[in-house]
Amino acid sequence: MKGLNLKAEKAGELSSKIDAKFQVTDLDSYESTKDLTAGSLGLTEAAVTDQGKLSVTYHMHSERSDFFQEYGLKTETGAKELLHSVDTWSHETLIHGYAKEQNFFGGNYKGMTGKIPFDGGREHGANFVRKTPYYQNTYNMLKAINRSLKLGVSEDHIWKKIMFHGY
Repeated sequence: MKGLNLKAEKAGELSSKIDAKFQVTDLDSYESTKDLTAGSLGLTEAAVTDQGKLSVTYHMHSERSDFFQEYGLKTETGAKELLHSVDTWSHETLIHGYAKEQNFFGGNYKGMTGKIPFDGGREHGANFVRKTPYYQNTYNMLKAINRSLKLGVSEDHIWKKIMFHGY
């Protein structure tokens, strides 16, 4: 997955207000996350540009990006890693990105430019997570990927070890 680029043929409706970037990053060495003792699987950073747009960068830890080469998809470890990686992107976009967008469109960053401070405590709170698209959609998405690719990962593992391992 390193070096993977995705390009859209046409800009979406929100592209005039939000820039989104997806990066694979060595989060163990990245300035914002290198001091976390448990390590970080993903990170969402946001800023308001001088033009008044919300700029959001989603990171996935680089060690998580090469699971296909290391494990292969049809192994138990590879299957679980695939679902963990989908979950990481979902977590970053549908919890942290969602919170930033809601705050931006709600006017919470009005008149502000520059980096938006982290608010991981609130964004990781169970009450907030239950209101997000992550909670509402990701479990079903992971089950559908598991079923369609015949990965054989138990639904109990998806729910307890992948989606809500840290909650």
